[in-house]
Formats: sequence, structure tokens, C-alpha cells
Amino acid sequence: EQAYEAIFQKAVVRESPNASTKLNENGGSFIESVKAWFESRQEWLIVFDGLTVNTDADITELAKFVPDSRNSRQSNLASKQRLLRPYAIRMPVLKQDDASKLLLKELHIKKPSPEETNAANKLVRQIDCLPLAINAVSHRINDFREPLVRYTMKSFSTNPKLEGTYNQILDDLQRLGHMEAWSLINILAFFGPHVPVEMLHLGVPGLQDVQIRSTEGGGKPELNVTFGTLMRHGQCQVLYVTAD
Repeated sequence: EQAYEAIFQKAVVRESPNASTKLNENGGSFIESVKAWFESRQEWLIVFDGLTVNTDADITELAKFVPDSRNSRQSNLASKQRLLRPYAIRMPVLKQDDASKLLLKELHIKKPSPEETNAANKLVRQIDCLPLAINAVSHRINDFREPLVRYTMKSFSTNPKLEGTYNQILDDLQRLGHMEAWSLINILAFFGPHVPVEMLHLGVPGLQDVQIRSTEGGGKPELNVTFGTLMRHGQCQVLYVTAD
């Protein structure tokens, strides 16, 4: 539901600003709104990752999230059964050329020079063309406004792939004095990939020796300022969920 809520806010509401108001007035469901949004389009792919569909109840629950449209696909990854018409697909590792194009796109380089293309190819090889690592590295380069051709990735791992990329970013947070952000990302990593923001607000008073609220422009410490720092470094995303 969190993912569909995010799609509703980022796609449906962006296209129809009054969608939230209409939803509240009509007592509708954002899930149905997202399904209708998909069903009005073609040639899309939805990936339901990490599902386990063992019983009829599981299938019934999942079915309410599955839109239906021509020339489109749904794929269940790590699931034991397929639902309706999803087809199993193999997700190969990104080719170097595709990974390089993704990196350049993330860096907003539309017409790369030969030097930039070579630097991008070298960098994506170092991180095994992993999209998540490409995203993190691009955030770091953008944040430091560092030319791609001068960027070198120093590995902090015996296996210089994703772990080295993120460890380097965490070291940057410490070096730049963003200790609140460094502390917060460690707390988030302990709890898991989805942590309610309100839970963090409730837990702040209990953090006697750890500060996770940052200041900006001489203002009072705010948790949102810390989230902004982490988002600039590609370490987290904040999903805004509206009440039904």
C-alpha cells in the first residue's frame, strides 16, 4: 500500500491536482485510483518484489493491486505463484553501455564528451553496473559538484562494489560534520527499509546522547532538515502518506 500511495501522490495527483479532494469527497480508494491510472495507459511494467503467494487469501489480497491493460505486464519476483497474467522475466545485469547511460542521465549530462563517457564506463565497471550504486554515486558527485572525469571511487571494502560506495558516502557525512544525518541513517538501517516518520519523532526524547535533528540557517533543530541531508546524499526517500 505504501508504494501505491507514493504512486498516487507522484503520478495521479501530479496529473490531476484535485484527485485527493475528489477521493475524500467520494470516499474512494487511492488503490483504485492508481489502478485506473495504469489501466488508462499501455506499455508499462509493474514489478511486485519479494512476494509469497501461497493461499487463495494471498491471491485475493494481491489481486486488488493488479491493474489490467493491453500491452502491459506485471511481474512477481521471489513469489511462489503467478497471478492472473503475469509472466516470469529474468532481470539480467545492466550492460555497461546501459549503466553508463543511466549514470550520465543521473548526472544530467545530455551530451557527454569522450572523456566523460570513458569516465562513466570506468566507474560503472567498478560498481558492477548496479543501479542502486549508480544512484548513490550520482548523488555524491552532484552534491560535491565534482566533475565526473575527476571522480575516483575509493573502496572501503574488500569487495569494492555497493558496500564501498555507501561507506564512502557515510564517511563524507562525518567529514562534512553532518553527524545528525550519520546517526539517523544508522538508526534507520537498524529498524529496516520502511520506518514511520512519526515513530522517529516519538523516539527523539529518548535519545539522550544522540542528536538526529539538524539546524539550517540558524533555526531550531528539525528532523526534516536531517532528512534533507540524507536525501541529497541518496541515502533515503521520504514517502508522504495521506489518511484514507
